[in-house]
Amino acid sequence: MKKTLFFFIAALLISLAANTQTITVTSPNGGESWPGCTQKSITWIASGTSNYYSIDYSTNGGTNWTSIASFYNTSSGSYSWTVPNVSSTNCIVRVYDANNPNISDVSNEVFTVIGPLILTSPNGGEIWQGLTAKNISWTATGTSNNYNLEYSTNAGSTWTTIVSAYNTTSGTYPWTVPNTPSANSLVRITDYSNACMTDKSNNLFTISPA
Repeated sequence: MKKTLFFFIAALLISLAANTQTITVTSPNGGESWPGCTQKSITWIASGTSNYYSIDYSTNGGTNWTSIASFYNTSSGSYSWTVPNVSSTNCIVRVYDANNPNISDVSNEVFTVIGPLILTSPNGGEIWQGLTAKNISWTATGTSNNYNLEYSTNAGSTWTTIVSAYNTTSGTYPWTVPNTPSANSLVRITDYSNACMTDKSNNLFTISPA
C-alpha cells in the first residue's frame, strides 16, 4: 500500500512539473503588420524552462522555418528582432526551449511583414529600347526617401550606378535607358541610409538597341 502511494505521488509530482513547463508567445501573435528591416520585440511568457531559447520564423504559415536565434539566454521573455526584408501576409514566429524542444509555442495567427522597398518597373519581361526615356518605379514603406539606383546587363553579376542618394517621395525615377543591348537586364533600388532596404527586378528584362 505504501509503495503504491509512493509511486502515485511521484507520478503526480512529475505530471505537475511537466505542466508547469510552458512557453506562450505574446508578440507577434497574429494580425500585426511589421515593416521589414525594422527592430521589433518578439515576446513570450515562460515557466519551468532552461532560459535558453531557439526562435524561428516562417513566411508560409509554418511549412518552412528560418532560424532567428539559437540557444539565446534570457529570463526577460523578449528578443529584439531585425525583421527581414521580405513581403508576406502569412508569417508566424516559433519559440522553444533550446534544451527541450517539446516546450514550445507559435503565434496564434499569421501576421504581415511589409517589404520596405518593392520595385514595380521594370520587373521582368519588358523590352526597353536604348536611349529612350522610361520610368523606374517602386513602392516604399518607412524608407529615408533617398535611394541608390543601379542596373545590370548580366543578370546581376555586376552593377552600374544610375544615380546615388536620389531624393524623392514620388516612387519614380526618369531613366534614359543606356544603349547597352542585353536580354539579361535587371534594375536594383536600395535605400541610401539602410542597405537592408533593397529590391530588384523579379525577372530579367531586355534592353534593345537604340
